[in-house]
Amino acid sequence: MELTEVVACLNKLAPLHNAGSWDNVGLLVEPSPPHTVSRIMLTNDLTETVLQEGISANVNMIVSYHPPIFRPLKRLTMSTWKERIVVKSLENRIAIYSPHTACDAVQGGVNDWLASGLGEMKSIKPIIRSNIKADNYSVSIAIQSSNDKDLLDSFEQNLSQIVKFVRRTNVDAIEYECQCAKSKMKDIVDMSHTYNLDAKFNVIELAELPASDTGMGRLCVLNTPCTVAELITRIKKLMSIPYVRLSLGSDKTVTSMVNTVALCAGSGSSVLSGVKADVYLSGEMSHHEVLDAASNGVTTVLCEHSNTERGHLKSMKKSLEDMLGSSLVKIIVSLVDEDPLHIC
Repeated sequence: MELTEVVACLNKLAPLHNAGSWDNVGLLVEPSPPHTVSRIMLTNDLTETVLQEGISANVNMIVSYHPPIFRPLKRLTMSTWKERIVVKSLENRIAIYSPHTACDAVQGGVNDWLASGLGEMKSIKPIIRSNIKADNYSVSIAIQSSNDKDLLDSFEQNLSQIVKFVRRTNVDAIEYECQCAKSKMKDIVDMSHTYNLDAKFNVIELAELPASDTGMGRLCVLNTPCTVAELITRIKKLMSIPYVRLSLGSDKTVTSMVNTVALCAGSGSSVLSGVKADVYLSGEMSHHEVLDAASNGVTTVLCEHSNTERGHLKSMKKSLEDMLGSSLVKIIVSLVDEDPLHIC
C-alpha cells in the first residue's frame, strides 16, 4: 500500500486538527516516493533501541505516539540520538508518523482507553472540548436572474468545480449559498468576475462549535462508586503495572469512596487543574500540583508518563488492521518500548 494511502487512514483514525496547537503531529519523516508500506511498527516512544527493532523486523513505517521530532532540528548529523533516528530512518527507508495529542482527543483514543479500565461508567466526557473543524466562511452570491440562461448554467458548472452549493431562486435574483475555506473564496471571486455577472457577495465568518465527544482529558462518573483501593487495583490491572504513586486528598483514606475520576494520559496537570473530581489519574504531575490537589480534597494517582499511554497501542493496532486490511499491511507492536523510569 502506498504511504499516502496509509497516512490518509491514520488521519481519519485521529484527525490532526484535534491535536494541540503546540504539537508536532502527522508525517514527520518521508522517504523519497514512491514508498510502499507493507509492515508497520507501533511504539509509544521511538528510541534508538526501538528503531533498531524496526530495522531488524524490516518495517517500512513506524507510528510513534510521541513525536521523535518536536523541537526543530538545525542539522542532521550523528551527534544526537534524535538526529541519528532521522538519518537511520531515511537510510533504511522507514517513514515516521506521530498522532500524539490528536489520538488523546479523539473518541476511542488514548484517554478513552485509560477510562475503560475504571469500571462501568454513568457518563464520560472530555474535560476540554475540541472545536468542530468546519469550513470557515458562509458565502452567498446573488446574481440577477435576467442574465442569459446559458451563461448562468456555465457559471453554475464552474462553481460546482470549486465548492458544493445550494441554489435558491427569488423573484429577481438567483442566490448560490455555500460554505468554504478562505483559500477557496479567491477562486470563487476570480471565477465570478470572468462572467461579468455583477454578482453581489455576502460573506459571514463562522464560529467553531465545541464537539461533544472529542477533546483533552476525560471526566468520568462511575456507575457504581468504589473505594480508592479498588480503583487502584483496576488501574494496575489495566496497565499491567505493580505499583502506582498515590497522594490521598485531605481527610481521605484508601477506603474513601470514589464517584468521579478526572483523567489525562501522560502529563495531565494543565488539563486537570481545578477540575472537580474525587480522583485525578495521570502519568505525572509536579510536586506542587499534587499538593494543590490534596489540599482541595482530591486524591491523585500517578502511573508514570508513558504507562498511561502505551496500552492503547493494542487498540490502535486492531483499528488500523480493520482500516488497512491485515492481508495488505502487517502491523506489529514494539516489544522493547517501555517507560524509562523504574522502581528499584
